[in-house]
Amino acid sequence: MKNIEQQLRAENEELKNEVRELKETLEAISSGEVDAIVVSKADEKKIYTLENEDQPYRILIENIREGTLTLLHDGMILYGNTAFAAMRGVHLPEIIGTNLEQHIALRDKERFKEMLRDVLKRPVRCDLTLCGGNGSFPVQISMTALNPGRNTKISAVVTDRRKDYDQLLLQSRMLDAVADAVIAIGPEDKILYWNDAATKTYGWRRDEVIGRNLNDIAVPDREARTILEKLKNGGNWSGEYIVRHRDGHLFPVFARDSAIFDDDGRLLAVLGASNDITERKRAEEILQQKHNELNIAYEKLTSTQEQLQQKIEELSKREHELNEALREKEILLSEVHHRVKNNLTAFISLLSLESAYDESPAGLALKKDLQNRARSMALIHETLYRTKKYSRVDMDVYLSTLTGQIVSSYESAKSLQTVVDVNGITLDLSRATPCGLIINELLTNSLKYAFPASFDCETIRGVPCRIDVNMMEDAGSYILTVRDNGIGLPREFDIATTKTLGLKLVNFLAKHQLRASFEVHSASGAEFRFRFRDKI
Repeated sequence: MKNIEQQLRAENEELKNEVRELKETLEAISSGEVDAIVVSKADEKKIYTLENEDQPYRILIENIREGTLTLLHDGMILYGNTAFAAMRGVHLPEIIGTNLEQHIALRDKERFKEMLRDVLKRPVRCDLTLCGGNGSFPVQISMTALNPGRNTKISAVVTDRRKDYDQLLLQSRMLDAVADAVIAIGPEDKILYWNDAATKTYGWRRDEVIGRNLNDIAVPDREARTILEKLKNGGNWSGEYIVRHRDGHLFPVFARDSAIFDDDGRLLAVLGASNDITERKRAEEILQQKHNELNIAYEKLTSTQEQLQQKIEELSKREHELNEALREKEILLSEVHHRVKNNLTAFISLLSLESAYDESPAGLALKKDLQNRARSMALIHETLYRTKKYSRVDMDVYLSTLTGQIVSSYESAKSLQTVVDVNGITLDLSRATPCGLIINELLTNSLKYAFPASFDCETIRGVPCRIDVNMMEDAGSYILTVRDNGIGLPREFDIATTKTLGLKLVNFLAKHQLRASFEVHSASGAEFRFRFRDKI
């Protein structure tokens, strides 16, 4: 765009200089200020004097490439050179005596009449269309009054603009290839140029808008009109404003406008490039709507976060209070378990002292059984106290220790193997206590009766004498198994009708404490199997 503008300015300047020289020459001739004119042609100079009427003047203007005319004030041609006749495609005598208006295209006749009126006040210049032998073509006509007054003669210089027009046509086609709508308007807001993209953007064809006021066609926005007026005073502008389509709907465009001036500072045109930004605006509106929705969501989230933080602080405070209460409870439980263990230990010690007064085998056996029962209960409290876990008993720790203590209390058990396999199970106190007492009774029973001196495990069973304590989980239940590979139970044995205190205690604890189902087998020794749930 800038290269085209610079080229047009250069050509315009060249034409102005030539017209200025012609005007100065004509003014000098008409005023009698010169005696002769020197005309340079290639390598020679010729001198023409102003004697013998106007013959030298005629010779002079015949050497000017522009069409040169002398007119009456009404436009009648008094004299013309062959350059103008050649433009018209006729012989020179055919134009002498005709009115220049006859040679102007119909659409420009009114503008030519305006020039005839204005030239009486000042020199005028205008682009018009001249009729030629092969059709009409663009010219630029510059006119100067030779004398003041209404009856003055007028000097007119006609410049053929067809080459300029061809170049402008090329430039126009180049601008038609531009994606932006390119519009040029003159000083009077008349549209001078309108490219194909402008037709696509605004809906108007080029032939419908050339010569019309842009404000009437596409610019209803007052702000846009204000911008246009500012541009006429110089400078550039870019930004957004609202325009009107041919079908009447309004839409936004982004425009870049520049004012073009001649060397004398006169406005030639305002050139603008614009593009429809409707889709961009819609996208911006959607984006803004999403942004607003995000802001609302963020505010809600912030409010929720503040409420959550407040809840967290309240829960943290409550947790601290509960931890303090739990710590106090654990201290209290620890003290309770410790005292229970101490009391049971004292009870066991009292039983030991009592044994000094009753040396009978039955009395000693009874006291040992009582001691072991008390020890099994005391050991639970000791395990809780030692592990610092007061809600559940680690059965692995508890049963391993309990089995070891019971076995070690019998001299005959030194050659026995004892295996405890609990699989990491933990039970609450209400389940662990009866389990411990049941195991105590069954182990004691096995140590007393399963391995008499006459029973050789190696010979009969093929393996050493052994007692197994096993606990495992199965389908939401626990299975406790106590077995030995000793002599086995009597054939008529029934735990429900047994008379021994220990097995009655086992039956009672299994049914009423553990709520367990149980089985008794005596194929290869004695086996007791109990199934119970962790919670009732």
